[in-house]
Amino acid sequence: MIEDIKKTTKLTTKFGNPAKNQVMLETEKGIYFKSYNSIIAFENFKENKTYLDKHFYCYSRTTNQYRNQFLNCNSKDVEKRIDNGTYELVNLN
Repeated sequence: MIEDIKKTTKLTTKFGNPAKNQVMLETEKGIYFKSYNSIIAFENFKENKTYLDKHFYCYSRTTNQYRNQFLNCNSKDVEKRIDNGTYELVNLN
């Protein structure tokens, strides 16, 4: 459960419209990316580290699209960053 949400921001579609069920949740600890009912990623401010959910980070093409938007990179970069330890796969749900 994410506590103390300070701000909620919808990600945008390729047409610039707010995306349904694709949100960023800002807290004191960092920013979460939530797709539908699953936490996909978490950028931890204090640790300066990004965590991806090991079960859902690559769940679907749509999830990947918005995950990439959240992380500001592409799918190849995500895999490289997992391999080099920049992103860590954990259980976020």
